[in-house]
Amino acid sequence: MENQEITFFKGTHRIIPPSKTIKNNESKIKTAGITRITEITHLDRIGIPVFSAIRPTAQDGGISIYGGKGITPEHAKASAMMEGFERYSAEKQDTDETVIAGLNEIEGKYIDPISLNLPKDFSKDLLDTMNLEWSISKDLISGENYYIPSNAIYHPYVPENNVQSLFKGNTNGLASGNILEEAILHGIFEVIERDAWSIFELTHKNSKQIDLESIDSENINQVLNKYHENGINIKLMDLTADVGVPTIAASADDTVLKDAGLLS
Repeated sequence: MENQEITFFKGTHRIIPPSKTIKNNESKIKTAGITRITEITHLDRIGIPVFSAIRPTAQDGGISIYGGKGITPEHAKASAMMEGFERYSAEKQDTDETVIAGLNEIEGKYIDPISLNLPKDFSKDLLDTMNLEWSISKDLISGENYYIPSNAIYHPYVPENNVQSLFKGNTNGLASGNILEEAILHGIFEVIERDAWSIFELTHKNSKQIDLESIDSENINQVLNKYHENGINIKLMDLTADVGVPTIAASADDTVLKDAGLLS
């Protein structure tokens, strides 16, 4: 683990500004299969910088176009680029080492597949008879190695050699960064965010509308003004859950086009 201070705070918290992120990683674009990164800000009337990264070699079941947004064009470009690296890294590579085994054949500590919210018809006896694919992971707190179902790591997950799938894969908690700690932090933030949203969807509680007039952040107000100037109403809801990490949901309503398909 590295101990580096966060030095960039404009729209995101990173150890270096987006311009350096782009410079440091442009040489890796070809390896990740990214063929083009282009600005698409002009495709709407809002004017918030947006870039798109194209990766035609994405595995079946994954998407090949990734968006990035930001306060500045450099920020948006870095965001799209790093999203492309995330998706590339989430795919299983030929050099990745995995183990094929039933639950009762694993030697060492493992993450119980049942703890991953499997359907109720899954049982330990059933998992003992299934050919599952396992990857070695490291606990961030204890430093111990654990076997974890590869199905919970890769996206898209395409089992081979009579290996059975447990569930449809997803990108929850997937994040990239300039250093390992930065990626870990933003991955954890995403999991907390999705957890808070899930709790809200289930209970419709723990939400409070934020008064936009109370916001004194120059960066946030810069973005809000672009929406307001174009007739788009923004609502911000505080969904912070029991974890206590601030979580905000935003919704946008285009009062000019009045197209229900644009509600987000």
